[in-house]
Amino acid sequence: MKRISRIFSKAWAVLLLAGLIPVLQAQPRGQAERSLEQQSDPHALLREMEEVQQELLQIQESVMAHNPELQAQAQALQELMLQTMQAEGYEPIQSLDRMEQLERQLQDDETDPAELSGLAAELRSEQQRLMQAEQAALANPEVQRARDQFMEALLQAMREQEPRTDELIAELQAKNEQLRDIVSAHSGGN
Repeated sequence: MKRISRIFSKAWAVLLLAGLIPVLQAQPRGQAERSLEQQSDPHALLREMEEVQQELLQIQESVMAHNPELQAQAQALQELMLQTMQAEGYEPIQSLDRMEQLERQLQDDETDPAELSGLAAELRSEQQRLMQAEQAALANPEVQRARDQFMEALLQAMREQEPRTDELIAELQAKNEQLRDIVSAHSGGN
């Protein structure tokens, strides 16, 4: 179960960042204007986004490490998600086991190079299957309620530990919007 918690903790980070951004959309960004060069450089923007994400993840990890109530709530949500995935006909444990096995094979120097593309394709397929299982679980109203409650409790704890949490999330949202604008401008200009 510890392995599942480790894998799901990555998912919580994604859920947190994806789920909290809409919560803060109405809040002012509070960021100074960037130079035109920075605004149009997607690589610099991605680096900045990664830095902000890393800071938010560090706050999240610290909060989780020091809050047994949140840990219990996260564990209950993980179990509910697994049960819901299984009820929807998915086998997330088997997918996780296979993904770990494939990752080990891909990193093993003794793996036949001719097999690498097939292993990578199978890994992508397993990842896709697991994402479909997660989406099916997250479509369940009971899972949605549990996730929303967990995310609100986590956000509150993060705010208490680091008052800049909302500012960091808003900054990440603003950078994400800038990146979308850059991508749209470049794809529209071709």
